[in-house]
Amino acid sequence: MDINYYSLLRLKRHCTKDDIHRAFGKLANSQIQNCCLVKLCEAYEVLSDPFRRAIYDEYGEEGLKKGVNTNELYIGPWTYHCDVKSTYL
Repeated sequence: MDINYYSLLRLKRHCTKDDIHRAFGKLANSQIQNCCLVKLCEAYEVLSDPFRRAIYDEYGEEGLKKGVNTNELYIGPWTYHCDVKSTYL
């Protein structure tokens, strides 16, 4: 089942990059000792990058993580690096 990155960060689908940054900062600070910090960081990595966000919006988490074959090209799979410090700091 796909994770809804927008819901995880408590955002609407039409949010701006500033909205994403603010929501992530607020939630990450409150979840610093929580296991869901990794998922928050993953959501932030996807939604704050215009290319990954477009793939996620079109094909969902599964398309993002497995890769998609469009009419023009193949977009390879993406995997979150799980380095919370590099995302969070």
